Amino acid sequence: MTRTEEPPPRLIRPDTLKLGDVFFDFNKAKLKNEAVQMLRDFFTGNDSSPLIDSIYIEGHTDSIGTDSRNMALSLERCESIRQWLIQNKIAAAAVMQVHPFGRSKPVASNQTPAGRAQNRRVEMIVFRKAEN
Repeated sequence: MTRTEEPPPRLIRPDTLKLGDVFFDFNKAKLKNEAVQMLRDFFTGNDSSPLIDSIYIEGHTDSIGTDSRNMALSLERCESIRQWLIQNKIAAAAVMQVHPFGRSKPVASNQTPAGRAQNRRVEMIVFRKAEN
């Protein structure tokens, strides 16, 4: 009996977009013009919206301020991104997950201004649908 092998499923590779300190004013969650332009270039420049399966949005802060303020700020920044994506018809709310982390996941030292700037960020992981 001959068994037909099915090809392995195609891997769906996520895209990761990091929006750093330059896209938000210190202690603010409103998107700066530079952030809006980067989002436009990333999402509308390649007409990829129909291929989006889901988007995971992470918010991070530096260590300045209280834990509760940093959690709130990271959530507010995530929500700014989420609202922009909804308003610009990039993705529906149902396919986005928002995860604020506050200052709990630094990528650099919080002991220097440069390190704190790296820690103030929003990261998006965009999962694409498999192309047929």
